[in-house]
Amino acid sequence: MSKFRVRDLPDGIVMGNFRSFFSKMLHQMAQVLPRAAAVCVSTCAELNSAVLDDLKSKLPNLLCLGPLSLIMPPPKTPDINNCLVWLDKQQEAHNNSEVVYVSFGSIARPSPSEIAALAQGLEASGVKFIWSLRDNLKLARHCTITVNVPAFYCPKYLTWERRLQEHLPHGFLEDSRKNGILVSWAPQTDILAHDAVGVFITHFGHNSIMESVASGVPLIGRPFHGEQKLNGRLVEAVWEIGLEVEGGILTKDGVVKSLEKILHGDEGKKMRENGSGLRSLVEKAISSKGSCNEDFKKLLKVVNKSS
Repeated sequence: MSKFRVRDLPDGIVMGNFRSFFSKMLHQMAQVLPRAAAVCVSTCAELNSAVLDDLKSKLPNLLCLGPLSLIMPPPKTPDINNCLVWLDKQQEAHNNSEVVYVSFGSIARPSPSEIAALAQGLEASGVKFIWSLRDNLKLARHCTITVNVPAFYCPKYLTWERRLQEHLPHGFLEDSRKNGILVSWAPQTDILAHDAVGVFITHFGHNSIMESVASGVPLIGRPFHGEQKLNGRLVEAVWEIGLEVEGGILTKDGVVKSLEKILHGDEGKKMRENGSGLRSLVEKAISSKGSCNEDFKKLLKVVNKSS
């Protein structure tokens, strides 16, 4: 617990806007959870022992069921963008684990300037990459439609690729085809499990971190909201399997430095070793005699008792 800092707490917890959505949600959870027959979390006791021990003192029926991506893998969906085929080719050609996977989940929205900076950083680093850029990002300029400007001229109605071109460096989409692929969706768990992938640039969302831990892939994070800065602190200072981008904002130089550290530096080597250790802990926890399996049995008893 000593590794966490007050400044990493979300706004509205000890300071800031106590009427924010997040603050109100936590207040409601604090009222409801102690009355719950069971509280299930997507982690392993071995990963967060100090935090979970503290929670269990307040929530005796807290159950750790393990990373959901391992115990309940998402249904297989067609790899419409051929990400895995592309990764296979990288592995055959280079025989290393240096492909960068980039995704900020379904809610986090980097600003256009940060999107451009990230693109410049990837380009300057010369790395191979898969960048999953969802179509809900704030990639369109602010637009005011007047009677003299038809709605279809507004940038928000442009195609995904056209909107990307507005905020990516000139020629990036064309040049990037040499080193990477940009897609609006990617099979994340399968990508992280691929031997060619060496680092995950993400928003430090809990599920993304758990999926990365399950595959032993180091992380570079740009936290946006909620508990993501706390998650990042866990990754960087407690587990030591990744780092937050310099200054907490995506910049070209920050991206280049972070990639260099993880892919080619001693710091990155240590992160990969730590990640491998955490992956082993998780695999043991979800085994037939592991702690997560025991907690799942407890959950079944709770369900059967209430039915």
